[in-house]
Amino acid sequence: MKLIKIRMDYVIPVFIYILVFYSLQLNIYHTFRNLGTDLGIFTQAFWDTIHRNGLFYNNIEWQLHNGVKTHFGVHNSPILFLLLPAYYLNPKPQTLLFLQTLAIGLSAYPLYMLAKLLLKTEKWAALFTLLYLFNPALHGINLYDFHAVPFAIPFIFLTAYFIEKERWKAAFVSSLFVLSVREDAGLAVLSLGTFYLLKDSPLFSRCPYLVLFRPDKRQKFYLFLIFIAIIWMLLSIKFVIPHFASRGYEYTELYRTFCPVYIPRKILFFLIVNLSMGMLIFLKPKYFLLLTFIPWIEMLASCRWEMFVIGTQYPYMVVPLSFIGILYITRNMPPKTALKITSAGIIIGIISSILLTPALPILSLHSPLPIIFWGHKEMTPHYELLDNITETLENSEYRILTQNDIFPHLANSNGTYLIWVDIYRNLHNPDYLTKTLSIDIILIDSKLERYHTSVRPQLLAYFREAGYIKVIQIDSIQVYVRKDLKNDQKLRELLGTIMP
Repeated sequence: MKLIKIRMDYVIPVFIYILVFYSLQLNIYHTFRNLGTDLGIFTQAFWDTIHRNGLFYNNIEWQLHNGVKTHFGVHNSPILFLLLPAYYLNPKPQTLLFLQTLAIGLSAYPLYMLAKLLLKTEKWAALFTLLYLFNPALHGINLYDFHAVPFAIPFIFLTAYFIEKERWKAAFVSSLFVLSVREDAGLAVLSLGTFYLLKDSPLFSRCPYLVLFRPDKRQKFYLFLIFIAIIWMLLSIKFVIPHFASRGYEYTELYRTFCPVYIPRKILFFLIVNLSMGMLIFLKPKYFLLLTFIPWIEMLASCRWEMFVIGTQYPYMVVPLSFIGILYITRNMPPKTALKITSAGIIIGIISSILLTPALPILSLHSPLPIIFWGHKEMTPHYELLDNITETLENSEYRILTQNDIFPHLANSNGTYLIWVDIYRNLHNPDYLTKTLSIDIILIDSKLERYHTSVRPQLLAYFREAGYIKVIQIDSIQVYVRKDLKNDQKLRELLGTIMP
């Protein structure tokens, strides 16, 4: 009976979550709604690594970041080495999407264990797990292409769980996994260390200061977490990334201006993310300040709109840290108060999550909310045709230029490039396409959403000027080839296989 109960409390909801969200990921992929600048970057980086074309090298970051030759010149994410074997066994973008969904879905387990440990009841643990799996910000992290940062989420929960159990070595190892996803993940470890160090001390008393001079074993560990978090961020930003990138760490540029035009959007984003968690973190403002304030500042102080919208990866620290805080708040409440207030918060959180999730189109039509909707889209013959074309071209040896939403389908090749700002900077230089990039084939589709943000009329003229001729136009799908390849027999046979 106990085994059946645990399965009802945890296994079944997690299984349903993984099944639903991986199916949605596949639908997004096959309807060409992924972005080359995310899923494409990592797909090509993994492909180039296993084919010894460079350590996590990809053409997009080479184009975008002044010739950087490894992803480590943009972000310090050593966890990618641990994901490499899975991609090697099945080298497809879908593998990366599945790994991400699996990590996010399974992150509910350490949350469940932490909740059961703190609240001493499986019922409450199950309710918080359910609230977590319904969270719209979590859905947005899951559905927005592939990134390294979601793999921090289960380890954030695990670090808190091991700390509560006073298993210091396990907590340390878990915190290293958190740090390994990216340089800014140090903020999560810093927040955890600060929270456990100060959560039971009045903020404006002598106690926090005495901790620094006469710490006990637990406090020494919390100070150690704070130390390694700061060292990790400094080493990454000041040494590791600049070692691989001549321009150094570029993301500090996001904080050089104030961008007041985004203030209403930021406020709304902050409110709806916390509403989806029942506003429970604000029952104890001190916990909000210690656990989530710094990650919130990283997002809200930015001038990059993607950092304050549901439907991207950026809330990857705020979501798990908020749930950790909520669990401790609930534990410290009198039982009757917890039953009333927390139950109301969970109900409010689940209802608002259903309304605000980017996985459903409930509010997507003309919605002013800061949400990117990634709901299911019908698979049409047009998508099937384009899918067939990209699959055929991907297996060829020709160098291809394409738009953002097609790029991930062709990223398993060192010779695929994105229509990016560098192309527009060289509109006066036809040799950039033919000699610098050595492009053989250009593939574009004007029906896709990203076409209008990447392909402008002058670009089509540039293709002709550079010596490319249109050889296929099927519906809105256009294929150009370089003139000197027009009579290439191998290419003619290849193009013949993609004609309907």
